Amino acid sequence: MDRSIEGLEHEVQETRARLDRTLGDLQSRLNVPSIAQDLRGTSADPKAIGAAVLRLRSELRQNPAPALLVCAGLSWLVFDTIRRSVAARKPVVSADVFPTPDV
Repeated sequence: MDRSIEGLEHEVQETRARLDRTLGDLQSRLNVPSIAQDLRGTSADPKAIGAAVLRLRSELRQNPAPALLVCAGLSWLVFDTIRRSVAARKPVVSADVFPTPDV
């Protein structure tokens, strides 16, 4: 029984190591300089842009839930930014300026 527990622990450690590597790879690809460099590289070649658009469409069709979550998050960010901007422009009315009449 101890051997099977040790074997399972070893498998778990290997799985965690693979996940760490995968997450590290994803993080390295999704940082701003990397994305900017990718975009700069495709701006010169229209065929590369077309291939990137096709690849993006394919990914969106295969994984619609993450795309919807990203869109929802970006929409919320824009909404919150606009809401805060409008709230910052509203004048604040003080009760001292317009006192309520005593009835």
